[in-house]
Amino acid sequence: MRFKCVSKFYNSLTVSNAVFMNIHQCRSMNCSKFLVREVRSICAVEQKEDGNVSLLHIEEFDKLDTRQHFRLMCVNGLFCSWYKSSQPVAIFNPSTREIRFLPEVEHVDDSKFYFSLGFDPEEKMYKLLMTSTIPFKKKSTRNWGFSLGIDESWREIKTIADVYMFNDAICINGVIYRLSYFSKCVIVVFDVKSKTFRIVPLWIGEHDSTASYYMLIEVKGS
Repeated sequence: MRFKCVSKFYNSLTVSNAVFMNIHQCRSMNCSKFLVREVRSICAVEQKEDGNVSLLHIEEFDKLDTRQHFRLMCVNGLFCSWYKSSQPVAIFNPSTREIRFLPEVEHVDDSKFYFSLGFDPEEKMYKLLMTSTIPFKKKSTRNWGFSLGIDESWREIKTIADVYMFNDAICINGVIYRLSYFSKCVIVVFDVKSKTFRIVPLWIGEHDSTASYYMLIEVKGS
């Protein structure tokens, strides 16, 4: 990363060369990295092989209003941050110390927004799913997709049903899973490559007040 300023060619390696990115990603996965959110800034924390911890304040991340962008999702080293009742969403990379704000879409004032970051392992591409919904209002759910590096605006995706999204989501092998409420608690499954949805019903009963306390985690690729 020190040689990005040497030439345009060196700088382009970090964003366009698949071999470089794959090597960098593999090395990054072997390190324990965290983000620490302070009142008005975000710091990157990395655990070294000797057990010590290094703390790095990234000035570029100060563009984020941490009082607003407190929803967070991480996939393959990229972080997605947003606030449920406003736009835009921010994508930031602690390795390259870069941040990008994605474009907004027209919406109703009462809309709540939920973003999910996904990674297509076949195309080696990051993609986002944005869902807006108006709580307790029928036929108010809309979905959009956005491919990083390709799209300049969001593309609306056909919605399967009205669902009230919860905050928790994970991405496994190019598929996004998110806890949602549709008559009762379910998991909404979204394939980032085919842009298709399906519903996985859960055992949680209708109007179960404990449903919002469940979380999704990945265990050995499942």
